[in-house]
Parts: sequence; structure tokens; C-alpha cells
Amino acid sequence: HLLSKVNVKVRQNFDADPDFNYYVTKVAITGVKGNGTFGVLPYVDNIVTAWNFDNAETITLEKDFSSNPVLLRNIGAADPTVTLTVWDDGLMLIPQELPGGNIAVRVDYLYDVNLDDEDMGTPKFVEGFVPAGAWESGKSVSYTLAIANSSFITFEQPTIDPWGAPQTGGTIIIQ
Repeated sequence: HLLSKVNVKVRQNFDADPDFNYYVTKVAITGVKGNGTFGVLPYVDNIVTAWNFDNAETITLEKDFSSNPVLLRNIGAADPTVTLTVWDDGLMLIPQELPGGNIAVRVDYLYDVNLDDEDMGTPKFVEGFVPAGAWESGKSVSYTLAIANSSFITFEQPTIDPWGAPQTGGTIIIQ
């Protein structure tokens, strides 16, 4: 695959806040390069392929759960952890370098401290930055975020897996 597959998973940090409920209403990623040019260049005896991001614009990608907020707790279970996979099959994005501090992830949620009433809680959000690294062609990257309280977000070690099979050939038609 020429693209990268990226996903975000959100869970409650039960070590920091085991008592209250979190209902996710929206997840957004900002600062992603949304366009670029892929080039194939002859270079001595090799062929070099690369993305060029001159004049690239950044985009925001978001998933809205506000009509059916997702509770990050399995009530009554021995292990109450619920992990929300935001984009079911992942986002196909242009491979890009991540210098750190450029791509933000924001999680909007309802913070429920009064578990006995019908109210789902107070609207809050947390925001953090994707760690430095790279989204590479043919790789699947999954970030797991743990949230607690109104300003605490933890990025766990991302998982990086191969995605798809290498292409053995193809046809390019230039008109």
C-alpha cells in the first residue's frame, strides 16, 4: 500500500480515576497533512519514490459520537475497561514524518461524577500530541489514549504492524 493506516483507541485511565464515568462524544485529529505529490524519480541505477509536501495543507479528521456517547466502563465486570476504536478500520493517510507537537488528538467527553442520576455528566475535553515518529507506507499505526479527569491524557506505546501485501507489479499510463 502506498498509504499509511492510522487509528486511535480511547480508554479510561482507571489508575488515575477509578470511580467516575467517561462518555466519549467526539474524537478529532488536527494537523495531518492532507495533500501531497507522490513522485517516482530515476536516480543513477535506482528508482526513488517519495512524497513532496510543498504547499501541503493540514486537515482535521473527526468522529462524532454525540448522538450516542460511548461509555468507557464495563459496569459490573471484573475488568471494567472498555477500549473505543475510533475509526473502525482505520484512516488511510499520506505517509509523513511526525516531528512531535504537530499533530494533536482531542477527546471530547461527558464526565459523570453523580452516577445515580440520569444526567450523563459535564462536557469536558482533553488534548495531547502524537509522539514523534513517522507514518510509513504499508504500515498500520494504532495509538491508545488513556484519559482521566479534565486535563490528563496518556499516550501509550503505539502499535505498528505491516498492512497489506507488497505489490509485485503494475501499469502506469501516462497520457
